[in-house]
Amino acid sequence: MKYRSRKDIPSEYKWDIEVIYSSNDEWEKDFKFVEDSIDKYSNYEGKLAESSEILFKCLGFDEYIDLKLSKLHLYAFLAKDVDLNVSKYQSMEGRMHTIYSSAKSKSSFIVPEILEIPERVLYKWMAENEQYRGYKHFFDNLFRQKQHSLTKKEEKILALSSPALSTSSNAFGFFKNADLKYPTIKDENNEDVEITEGIFYSSMYSTNREYRERVYRNYYKPYQEWQNTLASLFTGNLQSHIFRSKARSYNSSLESALKPNNIPTSVYHNLIDSVNENVSVLHRWVGIKKRILGLEEIHPFDMYVTLFPESKKEYSYEEGQKIVIESLKPMGFQYIEALNKAFDNRRIDVYETPGKRSGAYSSGVTIGVDPYVLLNWTNTYNDVSTLTHEMGHNMHSYFTGKYQPNIYAGYPIFLAEVASITNENMLHDYMMSIATSKQEKLTLLESYVNKIVSTYFRQTQFAEYEMLVHSKTEAGESLNAESLTNLYGEIYKKYYGNEIIADPEEFYTWSRVPHFYYGFYVYQYATGLAASEVLAKQVLEEGEKGAGKVMKFLAAGKSNYAIDILKEAGVDLTQKSTLEAVTNKMTNLMNQIEELIQS
Repeated sequence: MKYRSRKDIPSEYKWDIEVIYSSNDEWEKDFKFVEDSIDKYSNYEGKLAESSEILFKCLGFDEYIDLKLSKLHLYAFLAKDVDLNVSKYQSMEGRMHTIYSSAKSKSSFIVPEILEIPERVLYKWMAENEQYRGYKHFFDNLFRQKQHSLTKKEEKILALSSPALSTSSNAFGFFKNADLKYPTIKDENNEDVEITEGIFYSSMYSTNREYRERVYRNYYKPYQEWQNTLASLFTGNLQSHIFRSKARSYNSSLESALKPNNIPTSVYHNLIDSVNENVSVLHRWVGIKKRILGLEEIHPFDMYVTLFPESKKEYSYEEGQKIVIESLKPMGFQYIEALNKAFDNRRIDVYETPGKRSGAYSSGVTIGVDPYVLLNWTNTYNDVSTLTHEMGHNMHSYFTGKYQPNIYAGYPIFLAEVASITNENMLHDYMMSIATSKQEKLTLLESYVNKIVSTYFRQTQFAEYEMLVHSKTEAGESLNAESLTNLYGEIYKKYYGNEIIADPEEFYTWSRVPHFYYGFYVYQYATGLAASEVLAKQVLEEGEKGAGKVMKFLAAGKSNYAIDILKEAGVDLTQKSTLEAVTNKMTNLMNQIEELIQS
């Protein structure tokens, strides 16, 4: 750590949360106001169908409470994360969860009551009140899903069942993060060390092959030992997804996960089909790694070790800012102005200190407050890449908050990674354009290939497995540890090809991935990468016109369906050709690697 205490860090490297609330006391006043106000929801319950005045007053009140809650949460969340040892801020965030839950419960009547109003009446009210015409998409979206809505009594029963339906997911989380114990092994220095998640992931990048294999094989031992318990949790979670989908009259659990956001299931199927049709691109990468590493056999534990030693060049935070700005200049003046606004107005918390949350994130949309970014800068190129990634999220949130009303603020997960990966794409192109050495270019090329492998191929592999096990369970097939392992193994071998020795340990990956409990979530990483490839290419090839499309996308929020927002930006994820942009890019990157090696 560069700084041992937060008070030692110059203010320009610490985010300024006093623009949200000037003090904890001011936060407490607003919290008390909301706490006292949410009971006023009862003034509207049972009355929304009586008149447009009552309906729109209720919606206005609901938005007002939501704005206050968002602001309160942002302050508590940011204050907590810079020092997780301060119990006061932990308590404040905990209180936020409680008041959110209370507000959600007290406002739960709104959607069911709106759906009881005849559509012709609702749209007549909206036409008569000009200031409420902006609600059209909001109402359209509600009525689009009406067939999957339940009566108040049924909704209450389903809500009451939620804790029981979440048991498998919660139990898996506790088991993996608290109860599961990994073996002790010899590390690279022949010292005893107990395997952890962190040690497992870092070891896969180690140049010591014996150490990589030792960690890999021992890491999977508890998953093999507890396979029956884990299979029970896994299949219990599948059943909970299926129950929810049937309760709401969806045709499948896949449809129930995608239709609420109006994503056609064809997008999911096209992704899997496209990757399967182009999986030879990944097979080629396995062969390249095997050849460059000089291995007679390549195993899963060899797939992450770098082919080209990373440059030891260090980047200060200021240098990182300059690189990010230069790489994003094709986005135009408005984008760069907003980027500098974040840099110059203390919206970024830069350096690691004891107790600070690890990793990096952007805080999302809070109407009336610019979004914040958390970093833990260590002067590596990875920090530069992380900065541009998080600033992609940040700019998405900034422009959405600037141009959309609260009802359309934010954006679905389906769009969340598009802006951030577009930035990474443009950073890669810029860094390649200024790279002066063969080694530097090879490092950059390999880094981006690895990103495609992990974000596109691996996540699609997971998505295909999810679809397979859900469909088998929906068809009445009973899955167990053996069948879950065999099914995963078949898909893994298909994706990585005949060059790799598919170790049996790898087939137990189904038992350790938390995202499998989310329900058709991971495909969005792959589609996000595909969309970003198209957007970045448009910006670089079409100039101002291409940048304008991205800017419109960034400002759209939830004012339209995600799939249509992307179409307006020039990205059609219902077409396989859009998805093939990723495999074409990877082919091009591998060509460049082989050409540089031979030069």
